[in-house]
Amino acid sequence: MDQWRARAASLRAALRCTRAEAVALAVLLTGTVAGLGLVWWLARPAASPQGFGDVVAQQPAAGGAGNADGPHGAASAGSAEATAGGAVGGAHGPSTGDGTTAATPGSVAAGASVVVHVTGEVAEPGVVEVAAGSRVSDAIEAAGGAASNADLSRVNLAREVTDGEQIVVAHVDDPDQSEGGRATGPDGRVDVNRADAETLQRVPGIGPVTAQRLIAYREDHGPITAEQQLLDVPGVGPKTLDQLVDHLRW
Repeated sequence: MDQWRARAASLRAALRCTRAEAVALAVLLTGTVAGLGLVWWLARPAASPQGFGDVVAQQPAAGGAGNADGPHGAASAGSAEATAGGAVGGAHGPSTGDGTTAATPGSVAAGASVVVHVTGEVAEPGVVEVAAGSRVSDAIEAAGGAASNADLSRVNLAREVTDGEQIVVAHVDDPDQSEGGRATGPDGRVDVNRADAETLQRVPGIGPVTAQRLIAYREDHGPITAEQQLLDVPGVGPKTLDQLVDHLRW
């Protein structure tokens, strides 16, 4: 303590000032330093506050980047792959969850085909399978081609075929020059066992659906030999039968 007093006395002697003047000088220096510190504090750039929510939001990203091999990193990678897969799959159809793409309702599958029954004057009469959108000429070729005595002028070769229909290729010696003419007798009645779908639809009361049902019935049960058998055809009731009997023969 005496040592510090001695040093203070030496300093006052060097400055040639009294004790009161030394105290005043010290107070002045202290106030100057405090004022400069306050000016620096007010002039410094304001730092952006970072809340707790920002810190929490950054943690998953850091964990995903730095710990790709850990459980959190693997989950993040899996989520990214699922998102990318959904974006690609959405362009082609909804994903089924097993890596495949479900077919969109109403879409036509690639390579779709139709089944047609070709009969009459062809090399190989029977049921053939052709690509969807094929023409009558394609169906005849699938049945081995037209026979030498076929009259193709009675068939619309450019017509697009439909699934389940029957195509009859007429004989050149048939006097009736209409398509399916051999199924029409001199009295104008249509032979229910020989007529194709188009010829059957000339009969009042028979539309496309009933015509196909009649053809399917005779293929499954053989020739129709009595009018009562027509009641076994789906869609043909007593009222419809009354319309048909005057226009059909068997």
